[in-house]
Amino acid sequence: MNLNFCVSWSYILIGASFAQSQKMDESSVYYQVFMAVRQDDIDQLKAASKLEDFAEALNSQPDRSGQTPLMRAVLQGKSPELVRTLMELGADPSIGEKDGYTPMHGVGFQGRYNLIPVLVDEFNLDPNDVHEDGFTPLHRACWGAQGRHTLTVEALIGVGADPDKLMCRPSSGCLHPIDATQNEQTKKTLLKYTKEYLNGSGSEF
Repeated sequence: MNLNFCVSWSYILIGASFAQSQKMDESSVYYQVFMAVRQDDIDQLKAASKLEDFAEALNSQPDRSGQTPLMRAVLQGKSPELVRTLMELGADPSIGEKDGYTPMHGVGFQGRYNLIPVLVDEFNLDPNDVHEDGFTPLHRACWGAQGRHTLTVEALIGVGADPDKLMCRPSSGCLHPIDATQNEQTKKTLLKYTKEYLNGSGSEF
C-alpha cells in the first residue's frame, strides 16, 4: 500500500480539522459548512448555502489535509443525503486532497459502499478513475479488512469497476486484485466476477 496514501488519510484519525484555519471563526460560512458536514446536518448546510462566499467555502481546502467538505463527508461516512446535497449545491468531486486523492478513492479506501449510488449513478463519477499511483477505487477497497470493504468491492463492480484491472508498480510488478487482498470475503466476491484470473492469465507476471 502507498505509504503517502496512508499518511494522507491519517489526518481524519488524528483530528486535523477545518477549525485549524484562520477562516474558521464561528460566524464564518466556512465554519457553518464544516459544522454541517461534521453533524451530518442537511438543513444547516442549506442555510449556509445562502451566505456570502458559500461557493468558495464549499470547495475550500482550509487545513493541511487538503480535504474539501465533500471529501471529508465521504471519508467520515456521512449520509448519502448529505453527500447528495453537497453535490447538488456545487461541490466539485474532481478536487483532490493534498496527495490528489478524490472522493471516489475515499469511497474505496474507507469502504463507503452506500455512497456509490449517489456519486456514480446520480452524478456520473468514474468508478475506474486511476490516480497517479496507478490504483483505482476498487484496488483501495480490496486493501480493506472490514465487511464494508467487501460490500464496496461488490458495489463498485456493480457500477462498472473492472475486477480484472491489474495493480502495477515498477518496483514489484503487477497483481490481480484478488491476489492483492487479504480479505477472504473480498476474494470470494471477486471470484464471482473476474474473468482473466479464472482463465489463468491474471496471476502470472
